[in-house]
Amino acid sequence: MKKLTKEQITGILGQPNGALKLMQMNVDTDALLNEAVRMFIEDGAASALILRLANKKQYVIRLREDGEFTSALLSGLSSDSPKLRRNCARLIGKLMLTEYAGALIAALSRED
Repeated sequence: MKKLTKEQITGILGQPNGALKLMQMNVDTDALLNEAVRMFIEDGAASALILRLANKKQYVIRLREDGEFTSALLSGLSSDSPKLRRNCARLIGKLMLTEYAGALIAALSRED
């Protein structure tokens, strides 16, 4: 399976339906998840891709156990980007991070 670089992933994500395109490619999804998480932690990028990857139970477990990632999710709830806030909220729900329920409720109450 093919491994993609950060630059390749970024380029594809910049296209319409980029996350879907990445999921349809014959790539190493373990490596893709690792790179997407790194991009998310560093730049708040790749949240839509992570949402798609989180449909696999094995990845849900990995994401839940990554404290740096879950902290970045919490920070993302306060982002200026509506898309990032929405994706962080969806990920918190998908990963069943019940300990973040209060933060999620507070973030949702700030939305219009």
